[in-house]
Amino acid sequence: ILEYNTFTLQLVSFNITGNYLTGTVPSELGNLSNIQQLSLKMLNRISGTLPMASLMNLKNLRTLVLDGMNIEQSPFPTFLLAQLTMLEFLSIQSASLTG
Repeated sequence: ILEYNTFTLQLVSFNITGNYLTGTVPSELGNLSNIQQLSLKMLNRISGTLPMASLMNLKNLRTLVLDGMNIEQSPFPTFLLAQLTMLEFLSIQSASLTG
């Protein structure tokens, strides 16, 4: 879904809300070093765990929206929040946390 190139290095907002994607959240999200807003809202066909090691690389992330996702991690990994020091807004409303 994401290829590592000049475009992804410059990307500051990534919103794939409500798409009918299947599979898992790709670890390549960690390559988006300039990303400030990431919305994976209502991707309820996505399964598996979040790629925590990759998400911790998003040092510029200010907004993370995971509303309505099926996330196979519970409780929500608070160590991720400790690494995202720029994070101002987190939403996991209606997310299904299991694990």
